[in-house]
Amino acid sequence: MFEHIYCIPTHRIIDAPNLNDFFLEVRYANTIKKNIPLVIFEDNDKQINKEFITEYSKKFKDVKVIYINRETTKKVYDIIKGRLSDEAVESFNLIYPNNHVNYGNILNRIFIFSDLMGADYITRRDSDILIEVDEKGKKVFPIKYELDLLGKKNNDNVDIIICGGGYKGEYSIDIGSFVDGNDYSKIKKMFTCISIPEEFHDEIIEKDILQICDDQPDVVTEDADFPHGGNIGLYDLHHFLPCSPQNDVLGSDYFITEISSFLGLGLAYHNRYVIHKHTKERKKDHNEIKRYWKSFIAYVDAQNFYREFYERYIMSDKYEGMSLDKAMKFIPNDMTEFLKKFPTECSHIRTEKYIESLEFLASSSDSEIKNVEEEFQNEKINNEIFAETEKSINDHIKLLSNWKEIISVCDDLKKSDEIATILNDCIFN
Repeated sequence: MFEHIYCIPTHRIIDAPNLNDFFLEVRYANTIKKNIPLVIFEDNDKQINKEFITEYSKKFKDVKVIYINRETTKKVYDIIKGRLSDEAVESFNLIYPNNHVNYGNILNRIFIFSDLMGADYITRRDSDILIEVDEKGKKVFPIKYELDLLGKKNNDNVDIIICGGGYKGEYSIDIGSFVDGNDYSKIKKMFTCISIPEEFHDEIIEKDILQICDDQPDVVTEDADFPHGGNIGLYDLHHFLPCSPQNDVLGSDYFITEISSFLGLGLAYHNRYVIHKHTKERKKDHNEIKRYWKSFIAYVDAQNFYREFYERYIMSDKYEGMSLDKAMKFIPNDMTEFLKKFPTECSHIRTEKYIESLEFLASSSDSEIKNVEEEFQNEKINNEIFAETEKSINDHIKLLSNWKEIISVCDDLKKSDEIATILNDCIFN
């Protein structure tokens, strides 16, 4: 059906300027490579964007729009589930839409539908980003480099499977109340909490926060930079690497980028940044603020596992030079082995990082975040967080183990009349 799809997942209302930019970028992409649709994944039971998207699709009649809501997702998932083994069904149930914010599962959803649409290439943008303009007021579309580089060989003769860039505006984690003038010591503490090595702290602050970078839109590097999940293109990864299905945790969709980097797979980083701004409810609504920062602490604990796993296992000689297809034969077993050791061998660092995370929140200049930190102290959420991390890693292992079967079923279904009818009903233009 499609070789390349452009995806916008969202659980909130998309603002008009953002939606306009997405249509413009897809229109631009189709001048280079034909038949790239704009696919919007509405992760909200109320279908809050459908009417708005319908209006824009009439304005951009040359852009094919596919609107996939939760109802469609469940309908398609039920068809897939009916063809899976009992073991695969157990893990597949973990990725169904629910009433939680789940960044990993929304990427897993993109992966499932990409395969059903026959797409090997995926562009993903966050719903709260804008496309940057140059000094002449012309839009600078990041997809140019995704189209140029994905699937091509890099300087080491390795296929480029991830190509993306960063953000301008606000950092991916909401850090505004933790910066004191030119003092970024609190931010460095946060980096330590999420297991970013100290030697990278200053570089990240310069590039991602101060945004001291080359403004020319033609710089591409193959280095340690991780593209942001909301400004990224992927090639072929969805056939191998599902994300963690953990609810209410930040950063679970960054798994694919991190493990690909540690495996030495082909990553390209360009400087066609997108403009990012956090939504208002994250700053004003107490329940949303509390949910967000609890998700941050859950991310801290999850990273205790994943970063240690990468360093102990993925960076070992065993995986050196190994293809992703072959690596997937070992990764679930090695994760299972490490998970057995994790609660005891990493108990001290987990407790230490939990305390440091609360200290980080307490250092905020925002009284709401301070209040949330006090609530966490009173509720003693550490045991709940630790138990959820271990359960979710076990769930992720199951999903990784069964993903090959899940994708195989999707491959069988993608030419079926049943799936074609459902997807055709989702097309606006």
